[in-house]
Amino acid sequence: MHETSEARPSEGSEETTEWLRKSEAAVRLGISERTLDKRVVAGRYPKRQTRAGGPVEIAVPKGEGELRALGVELVVATLAREVRPLTELIDRQAAEIADLAGQVAVLTYQLEVASHRPRPWWRLW
Repeated sequence: MHETSEARPSEGSEETTEWLRKSEAAVRLGISERTLDKRVVAGRYPKRQTRAGGPVEIAVPKGEGELRALGVELVVATLAREVRPLTELIDRQAAEIADLAGQVAVLTYQLEVASHRPRPWWRLW
């Protein structure tokens, strides 16, 4: 078994730690693989490579990404609740703008018709 810069978790930590491939760990933690690499180098997350040329696995505490995902869901729900009245206002304003644009078109036509009256017959002389 070939292992590179592995910081072994303590005994019994398999219950609280999962070994994930680097791409999976990055997704779970909600960070890029590059950021994950920096955190591994800093010693925040241990890594292992079970065989030469094999995939690198990162030890991710169970539930860490789930809390982040839960936080994201809470933020999304809160934003959706706050945005709903704004989108309704935008829809009402769009309908009003369309109505006003129709009125402008009618008035523009009436102005053109009114400004193109034929000249009285006595001015033709």
